[in-house]
Amino acid sequence: MTDETLRVLLVDDDEDDYIITRDLLNEIEGRRYLLDWIETAKEAASQMKANTYDVYLVDYRLPDSTGLDLMCEVKNAGCDSPIIFLTG
Repeated sequence: MTDETLRVLLVDDDEDDYIITRDLLNEIEGRRYLLDWIETAKEAASQMKANTYDVYLVDYRLPDSTGLDLMCEVKNAGCDSPIIFLTG
């Protein structure tokens, strides 16, 4: 097992998706994950622009924007961590 903890930010307005993601990450052996959850693009943008996390899981439909618009905004501001889109 590696000692490195992977910092993950979930941007999703659905608490059930947060719980499912948390439980799935906890089941993965061999690595630790720190999962934080933010519900809106506005809240997420500041964290993403600061490159605070190792990877971002972003829902396409957010209450105040789309995941695509959020990605464009933060990539233009220098976010270089991977962004993975989620949609249902």
